[in-house]
Amino acid sequence: MDFDKIAKTIKVKAKRAWANVYSRQLIIAFGLLILLWLVMSLFLNIITQHGMSQPVPEFRGMMIDDAITKADDSNLEIQIADSIYIPGRQAGMIIDQNPKPNVQVKKGRKIFVTIITRTPKLSNVPNVVGYSLRQAKAIIESQGFVVGRLEYVSDIATNNVLEQRFNGRSLNSSVKIPVGSAIELVVGLSQGDVTEVPNVVGQTFGGARSSIVESYLNVGEARYDETVRNSIDSLEAKVYYQNPLVGTKLGLGKKVNVYLSKNTKKKPQSWMMVSPNGADTVTTVDTATTPEEQSTEENL
Repeated sequence: MDFDKIAKTIKVKAKRAWANVYSRQLIIAFGLLILLWLVMSLFLNIITQHGMSQPVPEFRGMMIDDAITKADDSNLEIQIADSIYIPGRQAGMIIDQNPKPNVQVKKGRKIFVTIITRTPKLSNVPNVVGYSLRQAKAIIESQGFVVGRLEYVSDIATNNVLEQRFNGRSLNSSVKIPVGSAIELVVGLSQGDVTEVPNVVGQTFGGARSSIVESYLNVGEARYDETVRNSIDSLEAKVYYQNPLVGTKLGLGKKVNVYLSKNTKKKPQSWMMVSPNGADTVTTVDTATTPEEQSTEENL
């Protein structure tokens, strides 16, 4: 192939095109469009800070004032989206954020957070006496409360709610208590009724507690490992072992112990396998306290 001949042909045709008024105007217009496209692309990159993203810091567990200062240093903005009351937790602490930590965002992005409020929101206790336990649980949770300890007493109707309590005292629908509180239920039990232990491995403590109650059982011991260092970690930790095991037959109201970790690959230790009756002998701990508080109590 004669490249010199091809180059000369292209050069001649280009000269003829440029000599023609109409062709020259089209070439100039095309060149201006390309130049305008390049200028607009550069401008948009500057405006949108294309490629200049940064990871979102971890704000959960921080006090709101400290989080605002840290966000300012990272050219981000903290905005309170919601607040909830959690007994035993410090008011002003951030317990959730959106976007989550390490998500890449542009400078100036708003980070929406949920904080713990100092004043609890109060609500009337729903009256679930006379309902079945399953119905009572649905009603209680729909009102923003949770089912606490189940106490079984002899009765002709199994799982019929006979009484509702808060901190050991009887409740009626005219009483207001903090939303999110645990309502204890006294329920009926006929002779010989048993249930199967549900599978709660892989669930958070809240999910595990709900599943255990749905199976007419109580949470016994909830033990967190060394990966759980604060209250935020405890909300994210998941069950890696339970005792008794899935499918074990238990009397209604018996206890199921759960062991939680943030390490999703953690396996149970061999010593956990040798206590088949542990649910009947373990001491219940206050699972509303943080791991730090539990450790302090154990050292007293």
